[in-house]
Amino acid sequence: MNQHNNLNFNPDAWSLQFIETPFKLYRLTNVFSNEGVLELKQELENLKFSDRMTDMYSFSQTEDLFNLKNKNKKTCISKFLQFLEYFRTLLSKKYNLILNSKISVSCSRYSYGDYLLCHDDKCEDRYIAFIFYLNFSWNPEWGGSLDIFNHTDDELPSELIYNFYPKFNSLIFFEIGPYTYHQVAEVTTNETSRITINGWYHSDEAFKIKSVFPHESIIPFLDTHTKGGLLYLQHFINAEFLKDEYTDLIVENMQQTGVMMLQDVLKNHVFERISDELNSSAVSWKKKGPPNSRRYDVADLSILPPLTKALVTFCQSKYMCSYLEHITQYKLLKKNKNDYVGASFAELQFWKSGYYSLLTDYDVNFKHSSLDILLFFNVFDEKNCSLNKNDNVSSTGNIYYYKKGTTSVVKVGFLVSETNDTLTSITLIFS
Repeated sequence: MNQHNNLNFNPDAWSLQFIETPFKLYRLTNVFSNEGVLELKQELENLKFSDRMTDMYSFSQTEDLFNLKNKNKKTCISKFLQFLEYFRTLLSKKYNLILNSKISVSCSRYSYGDYLLCHDDKCEDRYIAFIFYLNFSWNPEWGGSLDIFNHTDDELPSELIYNFYPKFNSLIFFEIGPYTYHQVAEVTTNETSRITINGWYHSDEAFKIKSVFPHESIIPFLDTHTKGGLLYLQHFINAEFLKDEYTDLIVENMQQTGVMMLQDVLKNHVFERISDELNSSAVSWKKKGPPNSRRYDVADLSILPPLTKALVTFCQSKYMCSYLEHITQYKLLKKNKNDYVGASFAELQFWKSGYYSLLTDYDVNFKHSSLDILLFFNVFDEKNCSLNKNDNVSSTGNIYYYKKGTTSVVKVGFLVSETNDTLTSITLIFS
């Protein structure tokens, strides 16, 4: 028996569970005395947590626990760090691993709406990932599970096959490899936060390889309408947005911020009819992946209802492109033989809780894009829309824009988690 104040552990009381596929993962239960874990949790909750947010994750985290100033060796935190060093020796001997002295470890807090999307943990010299769970009780309906993905023959993540919900006083660990795809599911409760200690053991012989991202071809450009000019624009767009004094304001805002939200840009009867069409069985949806890049539904653009198809075609037309070029001052029109073309990419997307799309330089569609256009349908409450990066609107369906070469972020938030828990959008890319 090792006496660590109240944070006692007895290897004879441990119980080990594991899975073999898609990769070896172990869960050790009854790691410490329950009383000691509760004290450890209380100590950790008194530390400073900093928000961590990108397109891939959202949660709060402490600094590395090994870097804490004025470390008291009698605290439960210090004793837990000693346990990690003991456990490193145990892993090295039992599994014949060559681990160096570096251990990265911090405490993470996932509150309502927080998540960590599908990834593989491969980074520099990481070798073993670990998560220790501190919540005394957890309802699976609250989300927050560690989800394990299967993989395709070319080592891309595919379907989700295991869910490990937070289990008090348990430690999950696994060796990082070529397809150790996993995620932390979104926390869906306001009642409590998911608290874990997590990190990595490191090795000079760690598996070093780039994460796998798919390379996609650009969706073929759709045929445009033969109508042209102002009459064509007026069929879809509210006349207010075609006035010079209004477009001047848009130009000024785009030059200052690079992003602009136009409310009620479509004519009411167009918007309402298309909303009805999108909620009908006439639209055929399918999943878009893979999970390490994106997860949402896309419509088959070849069999859309009539007005929806007309809008998608209009949005891709040279006339829409010319209008956007006028109000943004971006050069968008591209000459193709003897005519001009509009957007090079279009998708009709369906979103709900748990869906996402990551920023990635590996996506051909976005690599050379100069302007993104999104038309939203089924937004729950337009008052909750925001273009303020400091706005703490509790919403899902958020879009994050990063300024090139910086970490500066602008958040566009849409509340889609109340009565209407889905969002549909037409996404266009002009390159």
